[in-house]
Amino acid sequence: MSTPIYVEGDNFTKANDPKSSNIMDMGIWGGKVRVQKEHWKTADFDIGSTLKVARLPIGATWLESVIYHGALGATTKIDMGDADDPDRYVDNADLAAAGVLQVRATDLGQGYKVLGIGANDGNDQDVMLTVATGADVADAIEIDVYTYYTQE
Repeated sequence: MSTPIYVEGDNFTKANDPKSSNIMDMGIWGGKVRVQKEHWKTADFDIGSTLKVARLPIGATWLESVIYHGALGATTKIDMGDADDPDRYVDNADLAAAGVLQVRATDLGQGYKVLGIGANDGNDQDVMLTVATGADVADAIEIDVYTYYTQE
């Protein structure tokens, strides 16, 4: 029987050799995953509205958001971000057909860390979803947004 070969990723390697030059943020290794859930019906807002989705505390690392939505029509597009970058997480996503939009921005690396600077200036950061374009839809369409983050 041969000995298995284990391949460690960047963070596993750092955890196995802890030293001051490779300290990892608790949000990346060993942090507690938390979730905030928000719910709306289309009767609650109009096209062009900005919906507050979650409030991330300073020091939190955003991991992902999952948007469950009904069919909002062929021209309905959304952005999701914050006061400093309104489309940090989602830019012009199409919600024409009912479905699930899983948001994991590949350009954010291992997540986005809330520093409380810029428009937030020492405060927690609100995650907002903007219904950028679209046509009128039935009032009973539902949207649920789950925002996952870590914090210690």
